[in-house]
Amino acid sequence: MLDILNGMDRLPISRIINYRQILPFITLVLLQALPAHESLAQDQNQPPAPAAVTEQAAAAPEAAAPAPEISAAEQQVLQVRQQLQEIQASLKAKRSELRAARRQLKQVTDESERVELEQRIAQEEDEIDNLRESFENIALGGLDLSVFEAESQTERFDWQQELQVVLKPVFQQLRQLTEKPRQIERLNGQISLLTDQIRISQRALENISQLIDEALEKDTLTRLEQVEDRWERRLGDLQRQREISQLQLQTLQNSSESILQQIRTAVRDFVTGRGLNLALAVAAYVLVYFLMKGLYAGYLFLARRGLVRMASSTTNRRIMAYSYQALTITLATLVTLAALYIRGDVLLLVIAIIILLIILLGLRNYLPRYLQESKLLLNIGAVRERERVIYKSLPWLVRSLGMYSRLYNPALDGLLRLPLSEMLLLVSRPYREDEPWFPTSPGDWVMMADGVIGQVLRQTPEIVQLKTKGTVLTYATSNFLAGGPRNLSEGFGVSTVFGIDYKHQAISTHLVPNILHEAIEQGLGKTDFGKFVENILVEFKEAAASSLNYQVYVTMKGEGAEFYFAVSRMVQRICVDTCNAQGWGIPFNQLTLNAGSGFSATPLI
Repeated sequence: MLDILNGMDRLPISRIINYRQILPFITLVLLQALPAHESLAQDQNQPPAPAAVTEQAAAAPEAAAPAPEISAAEQQVLQVRQQLQEIQASLKAKRSELRAARRQLKQVTDESERVELEQRIAQEEDEIDNLRESFENIALGGLDLSVFEAESQTERFDWQQELQVVLKPVFQQLRQLTEKPRQIERLNGQISLLTDQIRISQRALENISQLIDEALEKDTLTRLEQVEDRWERRLGDLQRQREISQLQLQTLQNSSESILQQIRTAVRDFVTGRGLNLALAVAAYVLVYFLMKGLYAGYLFLARRGLVRMASSTTNRRIMAYSYQALTITLATLVTLAALYIRGDVLLLVIAIIILLIILLGLRNYLPRYLQESKLLLNIGAVRERERVIYKSLPWLVRSLGMYSRLYNPALDGLLRLPLSEMLLLVSRPYREDEPWFPTSPGDWVMMADGVIGQVLRQTPEIVQLKTKGTVLTYATSNFLAGGPRNLSEGFGVSTVFGIDYKHQAISTHLVPNILHEAIEQGLGKTDFGKFVENILVEFKEAAASSLNYQVYVTMKGEGAEFYFAVSRMVQRICVDTCNAQGWGIPFNQLTLNAGSGFSATPLI
């Protein structure tokens, strides 16, 4: 309360409007001070007891009463009384000035002085009214008297007026930035107007001077002289006004600083004023933000150590994390606004509030999308962590969801980061552990649909590289999958067809297949890839037009994928060697023509 009253001494008297804390202290002092003085007076008037006179006299030098101290409540009352006396003295002085101004107004004949005095009188009356209101408010202890005003109770809320009050500091600041150029422009326009008025007044006087003549009647001459006198006074007033405007313009132009000085002054004022407020607001935001982040990091540290309990559900953990993040941003924003409010920078405070309102209005249009993204971030949307999703014809495992989600394919090198806008278009599903993620792995041998066989060197989300005999082929991952790759490293089979002549038809269905099977088994066992042979199948296939054909199918292990073409060639070789050893004929394609009946051979001429 002492601080408040001390602050009152430094304020203009006309602006003191609220001291509601004073009245309770006045009442308390009046109730406590009066009985104390009465009891003190009674004690002083009573004579001491006879038996105790000597003791009191002996102890009188030691028990001298100290000077009475003034309590804080009494000091406050004294200060309030002094304020009331000062206001009353100001009222008397203002009334005297007002009476003098009114007397002077009655004696003034010049129009401009009359207007000036009327303005002064109106200002004095306003100051007297303010002093009266201040006197009454202080005397009543700063009580809120709005409950006695009927208009304030029924007053309707006008949002346009309230908006103007909020935006007024912004426009005032913009007006101050352009105040000097506008003043110069106004003075130039005023000087130009006064110059035109002076020119017209001079011409008017010239016309009047030509008409004045002693030969005129007395009344006419008197009227012309009055008109001439009035226009001479007007010309003089206009010339004085122009001189004043020119002086003001010259003063403004002479006080103009250089661009460099203006920049220095603006920078200095910004750094020591609004720039400091802005820096403090930003520092408050950063401090609260990182403080809250530090508290959350400490909580996670204790949770990993098992000192505090953490939610077991991933969804609950995400809800807590994002709620805490929203709380952090909200608290940091409120502290920033509070810092600007405490510093009293209304302009920055209004700008900050306007920016927040713009952000909130912008969020309204994107609210449905934000709700979907929020569900996705909370792991309760269409895409969920640790599930399988198809993106650009490739399966992916959703490793984590966030502003940028991380997708991972165990069979491909590297990760894939996708924004939330892309993740909203996908749908995930649970998967089984034995589901394949890609048809091949690095080191596998594959056979493409066009017959190319190669070993996989590298496979990423973008490319797949195959090493063939003497070269390296690079496929786009999508083109590689479209090429129908066969993974030979998982096991493969080689199929070939071999035919013998029809003259061996009698043994073609039983004896020949057994002999070929035994020969192929023995022949392949002697090769480098014989250890990779799993099974050999030799069966009669068909009676073709020129031969009796047999189907030979050799099943190989995946380790022997690089010998794919060698197996086919070796099977053909073994079949030919067996035919030579058994004396079987190998036919070739023949075309037999049957002339039929009624035809005779005619020699060619």
